[in-house]
Amino acid sequence: MKDVTIKNINLFGTLSYYFNANISMTNVTYSNNCFKDIECKTIGEIIEFPGINDNISTVNISNSTFENLNGAYGITVFNNVKYNINNITVTNCNYEYGVFLVMYETNSSVTVNNSNFKNNTAYEGTIFYIYSVRPNYDNDITINNSLFENNYAENFGGVIYVPNELLISNDISKIEFNDCEFKNNTAKKGNISFSYSKIDGPYFSNIDELIKEGAIVTNPTHIGLLPDSEKSINVLSGETLLNGIK
Repeated sequence: MKDVTIKNINLFGTLSYYFNANISMTNVTYSNNCFKDIECKTIGEIIEFPGINDNISTVNISNSTFENLNGAYGITVFNNVKYNINNITVTNCNYEYGVFLVMYETNSSVTVNNSNFKNNTAYEGTIFYIYSVRPNYDNDITINNSLFENNYAENFGGVIYVPNELLISNDISKIEFNDCEFKNNTAKKGNISFSYSKIDGPYFSNIDELIKEGAIVTNPTHIGLLPDSEKSINVLSGETLLNGIK
């Protein structure tokens, strides 16, 4: 697909559905498309690969624009799909669970280079909602030299949300942000990143700067209590401990 514009579509379901295929998109624009049911609830996505069999599909997207889109999520990353994304712009999109919904158990990957993500909103994980990955596979998610600006999550993760334990078998993160720039991203918790735990969270090449800004949040791991302390504790990452805890 090359030099194509797809705009002003209201659709019940998925716009582009591919099965066991290698796809290349260059200079493609998706604009003003809405993926909702008749009650205006978000249900669909732009691109879906079901990843049913063991054949690996490759998706190359370059020099393309995604703007003013509404749906449940933008691009699904399921089993046996490798995404190579270069120089795309994603602006003014509203997804329930992210531009990229990542949920696979076998050989998949996402590489994003030199791209811009601006003024997008979601309930959680505005750009990346990482539901699951499979350890010990070539399944890294790598983002290089990209800009994230003015993205907002109503709940967790203004840029990325990792709600579950990823069962990582070593200390190497499966998600990397290298030489990326973050400007004015916000969320209820985790303006840039909210993760199940520190080991499940992304690697950022500028992690020290982001931690100082309070933009990286994870769940608590454990708390040791003295004998005269409170015995029952309920706390979420980012909240303040009660005075009765010692």
